[in-house]
Amino acid sequence: MKKRILGLLLALCVLAGILPQLSLQAQAAGVLSSAPYPKIEYAQTDDTPAGTIRYVSQIPDEGYNGFYSAYWGRFESYARGECYTACISMALSYTGVNATPLALGEYWLSRGYTGGTPFATTPEDVDAFGAQCLKLSFAQAMDNYLNGNGKYSPPIIHLPNYSARGHYVAVVGKVSDTVYVVLDPAASTHTWNITISGNSATHPHGVERALEDATQYYNPYGGIGIHKDGSDCPGKIFSDMPKETDWSHAGIDYCTEQALMNGTGNGKFEPGLNTTRAMLACVLYRIAGEPEVTDCTTPFTDLTADWYQDAVAWAYEQGIVNGVDEERYLPDAIVTREQMVTMLYRFLALEEQTWPELDGYTDAGQVSDWAQDAMCWAVANEMINGVSATELAPGSGASRAQVAVILMRVLTAEA
Repeated sequence: MKKRILGLLLALCVLAGILPQLSLQAQAAGVLSSAPYPKIEYAQTDDTPAGTIRYVSQIPDEGYNGFYSAYWGRFESYARGECYTACISMALSYTGVNATPLALGEYWLSRGYTGGTPFATTPEDVDAFGAQCLKLSFAQAMDNYLNGNGKYSPPIIHLPNYSARGHYVAVVGKVSDTVYVVLDPAASTHTWNITISGNSATHPHGVERALEDATQYYNPYGGIGIHKDGSDCPGKIFSDMPKETDWSHAGIDYCTEQALMNGTGNGKFEPGLNTTRAMLACVLYRIAGEPEVTDCTTPFTDLTADWYQDAVAWAYEQGIVNGVDEERYLPDAIVTREQMVTMLYRFLALEEQTWPELDGYTDAGQVSDWAQDAMCWAVANEMINGVSATELAPGSGASRAQVAVILMRVLTAEA
């Protein structure tokens, strides 16, 4: 239900024409929010997730701060005139297809082309990259892009009067019913506004009256929040969701799908934010099914917020949490690594047994007496790793991403 509501709100924003205008500063590895979907990134990695437009510059001049030779390879000499190939690469990256100008060029040669531009011109040319090439009216292509959930690329349009040879740009955002934002592989500002009304496109270099169609790519296996294997990505609801290749991605996916962890607000998960003692009590309470809390009382005088009252009272009653002293729980304090595994250990109510000692860790002596069994259990069962090969850091904080991964390990191991 939450996903459907989020999608509806996004669609309403698009229809209302209130999507923000893009801006992309010439900074190495710059990443900024964009409309209608989250990100534009400079072309530095091969694993750009679907829904991200990977910027590819066709201009090798140093002043453009965006040209990456590795993406053109042996076709670097073509770059100055290959605005269409750059746009194809950018558009395909949005649908989750990793087709660099180098890859496009290699395929172009394999097809027997011996000259001319652009590299990829037919449906067959891009089919090898898992996409379909569509020729549509600009209005239809834009509608697909705005409402296609990442399966349809930004439209690529041709502006014959832009220069003597013409020019291609990708339309990546909508400002109003007639004003759009283009991502230009040959512009030092990277983006600029264009006015399109019917078949007339007004741009900085004059008026083009031959805008009859647009090139668009469709990836049936792509889409916002779709993993490379075609499975859904529960964490797609968060604008700061780590990439699929990140160590924490699967854990956040799991905790989101199981409704164990919520976002922190404004569509963010904040994976690097330290987890508090109240947050972890709430997570364990959700895992337990949020049982009714009636007669549970605590001696703590510092439980002032409503959102964690029942969770802490329940966890205290179950013997899962203790206070830092007789009257204080410190709900907003960062939960330490040893506190975290101890709470999990008590929650699981594991049978007492002897676990291997914490040999090999130089700070094993820093583990509190009350956390010894829990920490030995967690390390022995690979529920928690050291921060290095020789350090456990029992007293350091645990990020939300770390907690998500540990919860996934613990709960899937018990399943």
